[in-house]
Amino acid sequence: MPLIQCHECSGQVSDHARTCPKCGAPVIATIKRRQKQMRVALVVRLSFALVIGIVLWFFCIICFSKYWHRSKTCSNPIHKGVPV
Repeated sequence: MPLIQCHECSGQVSDHARTCPKCGAPVIATIKRRQKQMRVALVVRLSFALVIGIVLWFFCIICFSKYWHRSKTCSNPIHKGVPV
């Protein structure tokens, strides 16, 4: 836990502290760390959503291609499976 210098009062502050104990100013290192954690969480969420979207897209393509193939063939028992 290194000590850093407060940007307001130049006092020594832990880099894990939220505010300076002398003046109460927010610690920049804590703010930057929190912003980085938020960015990482956003990237993870977007990646998860993208993967789910791709899986659903492939699922829809597979389902509709089977439906499309069935609808393009003749249902008459004499001509069963013959393309229209």
